[in-house]
Amino acid sequence: MRDLKDLEDVVELIDALDTENREKQSSRDASNINPFDFIPAGELSLSRLICWFLDPRASHGEGHRFIGSFIHLFGIAVPQESQVRHARCEVSTKAGRSIDIVVEFDDFTLAIENKPYSSFSEGQLPDYFAFLATRPRPFALIALKGWTGCVPADQIPPDHGANRQFIDTDYHMLIEWLGICIADARNAETGLFVRRFRDYVARYVLGIEGLENEQDITALVHQSPDRLLSALAVMDAGASIKSKLHSELVQAIIRLAPANWRAMTGSKERFGNLTGGYHYLTIDFKKDWPVVFVFEIAPHSNAAYLGVARRHRAVLAKAKADRIWKALDDHVHLAPDGGGSDWLWSAQQQHFAGRDWLNPEHRHIWKAMIDPDALAGRIVGLASAVERTIRENLDIEA
Repeated sequence: MRDLKDLEDVVELIDALDTENREKQSSRDASNINPFDFIPAGELSLSRLICWFLDPRASHGEGHRFIGSFIHLFGIAVPQESQVRHARCEVSTKAGRSIDIVVEFDDFTLAIENKPYSSFSEGQLPDYFAFLATRPRPFALIALKGWTGCVPADQIPPDHGANRQFIDTDYHMLIEWLGICIADARNAETGLFVRRFRDYVARYVLGIEGLENEQDITALVHQSPDRLLSALAVMDAGASIKSKLHSELVQAIIRLAPANWRAMTGSKERFGNLTGGYHYLTIDFKKDWPVVFVFEIAPHSNAAYLGVARRHRAVLAKAKADRIWKALDDHVHLAPDGGGSDWLWSAQQQHFAGRDWLNPEHRHIWKAMIDPDALAGRIVGLASAVERTIRENLDIEA
């Protein structure tokens, strides 16, 4: 049991962090506007930007500087003097899948599977590895994850070695590489562009509001051993704090939602094949509808996904799924994703900002949960618009 002095140290640290954050907030001005904030942080958009940085012939004008630092940082065994021929996104395989990024050298292939938010589909990485192995040249396959944790054991390709590399990494390494690119950029405008992209990735994928703020907090915590101990105590309590905030939000939604809705927090209520590690909320409008409304936060993420998903074991033809997606795009919000087998229509919460649905200032969803009634009201408002659109456009009875 921690004594009173330990708890006082934790409170003192939190007060110090609050003061630091307020001082930083008051000093912000329009010069901190990031144009990337107006671009949806979807997987394809991120892949295209990463591919652009890796292409020596791209308009950034830095030649091989960026791809060179990438190869060095990630330990990729590219033969010396090998030159890049081209860099492409969405390269099709014989199995009907597409690798997110492929950089072709004279005698080497670099392939990147970009997973900023989602997990891997069955046999995905082994299939990519087998496809690359059919080529008569060495290669490296990188699993680039926006979430913390190792690639699942059944996704690790067999027989990788010196000429067939498999690299399991994440967006923290990508952030480190972009920092190197900032320092290496010969052109000041290019360096600023890279910095803004790095901050954009940190915010929307890793949930870091500002890397400079994170560094300031780290420096503040390191001022004394007591503060370090207090910071670690707060970190240990992180999962419990988030569970408490999520529970309060769910209860607020239940209070505000129409009586005929059913709110569920079990992961299997939706698709039936997902387990653990997520903060779920599924709103069931009506039992005989093939779709439900979903709000969820992935592990180690500060952004929520909202959208419409297939109900567990529901029969839903692709034509009807596409109709639902199009109706919601036309009448509620043009979402970057849709028509899929599980998620029919979805986006991160910042993409739904507007029409009083969600507060655009709440990029950090856990911060928004501090006032659960306000966020719950906005979520219920969005879900109501979704319910009305599905019913009106698909001739479903109320």
